[in-house]
Amino acid sequence: MRKGLFGLPLYEVAVLAVIAAVIIGVLAERADSLLERAEKTAVDTAVMNMRSGLRLEMARRIVAGERLRDLAGTNPLSFLEAPPVGHIPANLPDLAKTVKSGLWQYKSDENALYYVPQRRRHLKMQQGNVDKTLVWQVLPSTSDGEQVEVVLMTPYWWF
Repeated sequence: MRKGLFGLPLYEVAVLAVIAAVIIGVLAERADSLLERAEKTAVDTAVMNMRSGLRLEMARRIVAGERLRDLAGTNPLSFLEAPPVGHIPANLPDLAKTVKSGLWQYKSDENALYYVPQRRRHLKMQQGNVDKTLVWQVLPSTSDGEQVEVVLMTPYWWF
């Protein structure tokens, strides 16, 4: 009988290698799923913070006697104390026609904030959005335009 690693027969070494490969594969799958959940959480948190920041700005304007309808079409990132990691500043010209994955990009010509997740295996879009681009806009929520909100333009299910 031929001896392999650590004096074990070759077939036992092969079985150990297969078991190790299966364990590594399962751990890699779990790690990728956890990273995707972390990205989803970061996106959800950023959007919640944008909505909270918008409410604070609306309250400030109400107290100051300013019009709220002027907020429609503004960059939702402007309501954050600090922009999220991976954003392209709004004052830079569009670097490309398409949004790069993992980056927040506000397109002023469309008054829309774009984000394409890096990990999107569990992301399902309601409409046939093949590239899985998430889009938000600040829009009036009442007919008179005196209330605005951060609105998701591309409904999705993530996990």
